Amino acid sequence: MKKSKKNIKLTKKTIAKTRITKKMIFKALLCFAIIFGILNFTKHMVLQNQINNKKKTAAYVSTIAFDQVSVDMQIIETKIKSIIDFSIDSKGNIADFERIATTKVGNDYVSCVALAPDGIIQYTYPIIGNEFLVGYDLHNGSIDVNNIDAPINNNQDKSAIYGPYLFQNGKTYLIIKVPVLLHNGNPTAKLWGYACAFIDFPKSLTENGFHSLIEQKYNYKLYRNDINNKEKIILSSHDKDIEQGIIIQRVIFNETWNVLIEPNNGWYNKNRYCLESIITLIISILISIVIFDYLRLKETGKILTRFVNIDMLTGVFSRKYFYDYVEAEIRRNKRFGVCYIDVDNFKEVNDHYGHEIGDILLLEIGKRIQECIRNNDFVSRIGGDEFVIFINDIEDEFAGELILKRIRNAMDKPFEFKNIILQNSLSVGYSLFPKDGSNIEELIHNADRYMYKMKLKNHRDIHIKHMIKHSKMNHVKIND
Repeated sequence: MKKSKKNIKLTKKTIAKTRITKKMIFKALLCFAIIFGILNFTKHMVLQNQINNKKKTAAYVSTIAFDQVSVDMQIIETKIKSIIDFSIDSKGNIADFERIATTKVGNDYVSCVALAPDGIIQYTYPIIGNEFLVGYDLHNGSIDVNNIDAPINNNQDKSAIYGPYLFQNGKTYLIIKVPVLLHNGNPTAKLWGYACAFIDFPKSLTENGFHSLIEQKYNYKLYRNDINNKEKIILSSHDKDIEQGIIIQRVIFNETWNVLIEPNNGWYNKNRYCLESIITLIISILISIVIFDYLRLKETGKILTRFVNIDMLTGVFSRKYFYDYVEAEIRRNKRFGVCYIDVDNFKEVNDHYGHEIGDILLLEIGKRIQECIRNNDFVSRIGGDEFVIFINDIEDEFAGELILKRIRNAMDKPFEFKNIILQNSLSVGYSLFPKDGSNIEELIHNADRYMYKMKLKNHRDIHIKHMIKHSKMNHVKIND
């Protein structure tokens, strides 16, 4: 396990300051952006799904309306064809037109039927009120003053629908024109003319068709495009423009009709969307505040953990951290060493210079010890003037001796504080696990014993050096 040599100074003031950091604020803002983005994206996807469902529903109801209108038009076409079959023979002669037309007029929104040999209307039923139609050429001109152009697929031999046309009687009609073809034994049919049905407008389109769209609260516009692709409106639910509608198409008598449709209140409620956006923003802010508070508490917890595990005076690890770490290493049954260090004559420093100088001395000693160890080792202060070094992955006693030698060399340089110069030494001993003990107490006890032997040896060496120095001085005096 790699330990940093950096000195860590912790105080209650430091803990208070580190509760809020730029890193926490950045993380909280990042969380806000992510949460707001996710919620906004989710809201957008839900809204889009709702809009798509509404569009599918609108397309469905439009198709139903178109189908009903288409069926009604086909029924009318069938009735016109029955008039052709019963009133026009194979040579083009007309018989019993009025009698047969009587059964068709007044039903299915048909107000008037007409026969137009060579495209010119000659017979109408009922004739009363429709006299102005007689003589009208279906190939030329326009019946109304505000007409819808003829359909694009104006094939002479196929049924077509025209209008709506405003007639002279003040009524508006759609015209279904069915071609009358005579075969008369010939392989190629000859166009005789047309049979027409004049259908009430807009009743024919609304009662069983597009009125249901209004009942279901839709706005719509029914239109078709002329030969120049210009939009010609047939029917509209109101005069307002439909800005975001969908277009549904249907073919009636070989001609494409279009309906542009949207709900009365649009595809979504804009006020509700704004409210949901505000709620999303508030939720994101609240969650970010919770996360920020969590990060603050987590950081405070880390600092408090370091506060427990770091010695407040020297910045090295505490006694508790050392004991917890060593117990964990013993359980792993991993080989390591423990150096026990005692500051010589520390009591005299406190008594003579005061505790402030004594604290400064301990701080400087801790720094020097840390500079002597390896990166994977660490220093702890376990008493007033007692330090221990945990030596990780130790292979032999030489590693411990090497560290002790570095420490002794580091202590040769005097300590200078203001005008005070101190020359303190350290008493050092070490033990190895599992050779010198199976628990912390045994390891420290044996390291302490080794330190005591080293201290006695140091005192003996100093005493011998002092005797030699004194002997040399006496020798000099005698020679003098």
